[in-house]
Amino acid sequence: PETYQRAQPHVTATLTNGAEYTVTAQSSYASSAPSLVGVLGSGSGTVFAAPDGSPSGAADITATYGDALASANAAAALAFVGARAWAARG
Repeated sequence: PETYQRAQPHVTATLTNGAEYTVTAQSSYASSAPSLVGVLGSGSGTVFAAPDGSPSGAADITATYGDALASANAAAALAFVGARAWAARG
């Protein structure tokens, strides 16, 4: 089985009156570089994942809620590959 680095989103919407609401489940997500950081699932079940063995790098993740967009940068590293290789030699 493949090993993945994973992260889950948390999205809040802030209204003009300052009120904040969690809208993770109602948002959709996209990656600017799916080969580095893929988007799996939807809503609150979304996971951003980098497959073991994929190249290191970064992708912009865009969350869309209604007409609003927000982006964040996600980095993927080969930490799991190195850890697995080290364990196999030990």
